[in-house]
Amino acid sequence: MHLSDRLGDRNNHFNLLRVSAALVVLLAHSYVLKGAVMWFDLLVHGYPLSFGGMAVNAFFVISGFLVTGSLFQRHDINLYLWSRCLRIFPGLWTMLIVTVFGFGLALTTLPAADYLGSPKTHEYFWRGATLFNGVRYYLPGVFENNAADGQFNRSLWTLPLELRMYAILAFGWIVLAAAPTIRLAAFRILAPLAAGAGFLSIGVDFWREGQFNLGAMNAAMFAAGATIFLHAGRIRLSRLALPVLGAVLLLGTMSKPALLYVYMPVFPLFVLIAAYARGGPPRAFEPKGDYSYGVYIYAFPIQQTLIALKPDISPELLTILAIAVVFPVAMLSWRLVEKPALARKSAFAAATRNAFGSLKARFAA
Repeated sequence: MHLSDRLGDRNNHFNLLRVSAALVVLLAHSYVLKGAVMWFDLLVHGYPLSFGGMAVNAFFVISGFLVTGSLFQRHDINLYLWSRCLRIFPGLWTMLIVTVFGFGLALTTLPAADYLGSPKTHEYFWRGATLFNGVRYYLPGVFENNAADGQFNRSLWTLPLELRMYAILAFGWIVLAAAPTIRLAAFRILAPLAAGAGFLSIGVDFWREGQFNLGAMNAAMFAAGATIFLHAGRIRLSRLALPVLGAVLLLGTMSKPALLYVYMPVFPLFVLIAAYARGGPPRAFEPKGDYSYGVYIYAFPIQQTLIALKPDISPELLTILAIAVVFPVAMLSWRLVEKPALARKSAFAAATRNAFGSLKARFAA
């Protein structure tokens, strides 16, 4: 069986992988926000990777794979754009309203009028709501006494990059609209070139300077996920595939400098084959929805709030309490905001087509 044979199979582990990745990011932030060392992290032991960074990489691999699949299986750029916007913005806007005018207003040391009238509050909200030109991380008078870090929601840094990846994919689709017969072939060449160039640049930076750009790694992982979808017909699935890839990653840890070079080509395949693995976790453990986005965007301000309320909280207790609070919030976000918004994508796409059709008819007349 090839990976392409499983592309329409809903019996997969994508939701479980994504929510697990979001929880790993939450765990890593618990230690960072307490100024503590996560003793079991690879980075602490001299490796060039961290578990939190790997979890974010997994998000981008899965996103590149599924988003590219959505575009090429439906062949509808209008529906694609609505799907991407409705996946990101309704949940994001709701979170910003809840946290900026709920958490922030309740916890700021400034008078309410000064907080609400501050240019920093306005900039934080509008940058976060649009994701253009990056986001801001501080709100006036909020979390200033949190010892390790006073940022309000550091997790949002990946969202503008995610949006750019969507836009680049759409741009390539539109540019090649004049030659639809070669579109698939072109993407099959361009996607691996983008991934390879990204990984090569990261490898060179690490070899020269001992470090690399995290944003570049995430972008390359997105391109790698897209590449795997586009070449799914060439990737064989077997019961040995996942153990072999896992063994290769483990062997890579034998050399700290070399791990990065092993990790970059192997990790995307490992994640996506794990998503379709037979005999994986029982279906009872699969989330009933995609709660990962809610966990990801709400966790940081919830963790900071818990620290503000109990400054001496340990990273371990912070993790437990944050999960207990954020998971119900994420479930509500999915059921009340994200899922209903996504259910409207076809209607919005149809309305857009009709509107453009009417404009085209008027111009023709």
